[in-house]
Amino acid sequence: MNIKNLILFISIVTLASCKSSHFIHKNGTKKIELIIPNNEIVLGDSTSTTSLKLKLTNINLKDLIVIGVGISITSNKNLNNNDEYMYLVLKTRADYYKEHKFYDLRVTYSDNGEQQHHTFKIPLTRKNK
Repeated sequence: MNIKNLILFISIVTLASCKSSHFIHKNGTKKIELIIPNNEIVLGDSTSTTSLKLKLTNINLKDLIVIGVGISITSNKNLNNNDEYMYLVLKTRADYYKEHKFYDLRVTYSDNGEQQHHTFKIPLTRKNK
């Protein structure tokens, strides 16, 4: 019975960690964590606004490019020598994403002169009328 409980516990922890790491990109000592309220973008009837935050570890803000439809940078904050935050606002139109299930946020940064690319696939949820 103890082995079954242990296997169940390990399975739950593994599934939970997989979900939470969905918005983390790590490459060696460099890491980008995308922080979103409720881990999704909620689409209203017209234009929706969502605040996002990128936590950068060992990545210089000057070396980072963020690409996405309707995305704009509002501010940056240096936490310490290794971590920085980039604050973003995303404006989405429900009619544009009618057939989409995900919003793609692309990031590119320099790692020892080599360009690294990653796409965060953020789930889109529609408000019920």
